[in-house]
Amino acid sequence: MKEFHRRLAVPTNCVLAIFGDIDTQIAKRAVEQKFAAWKGGAEALKRLPPPAFPKTRKRVVDTRDKKQAVMVVGFPGASLQSDDRYALELLQEACSDLGSRLFLRIRENLGLAYYVGAQNFLGLVPGFFAFYVGTAPEKIDLVESELLKEAELLRAEGLSEEELKRAKRK
Repeated sequence: MKEFHRRLAVPTNCVLAIFGDIDTQIAKRAVEQKFAAWKGGAEALKRLPPPAFPKTRKRVVDTRDKKQAVMVVGFPGASLQSDDRYALELLQEACSDLGSRLFLRIRENLGLAYYVGAQNFLGLVPGFFAFYVGTAPEKIDLVESELLKEAELLRAEGLSEEELKRAKRK
């Protein structure tokens, strides 16, 4: 992990704060000397390890003594440099408000969830896109089935014209 962070530390993504009773010229020379060997951001980004996404569906269950179950369904996402990020940002917006298809179907029509939405996690390497739902533990299997149906509909048909317009306005 230490090596990974060392590879991420580049001039284009770092902030250095120096404070106290210092001589600014001495501090500047020390910083320049210490960090003179740093390569630019583009070179360092080439050395980032690729994300390790599972090849098949993987289920992780963490049970706690709670009255609520939280389910997250994640998919490989995009990086900050990817043009795909814009579509995922619109998808997140379209699926995360009180008028979204997820909210209306899973919470309002079926009464299966306390809350439902989507989150797009971007990074220097591809992150992930996730749908999330808070529900009663006894409803988790039905919620999973309905959420996966909605995800498949989004994959197959995309957002409606109205959903896209609403997401862009927001």
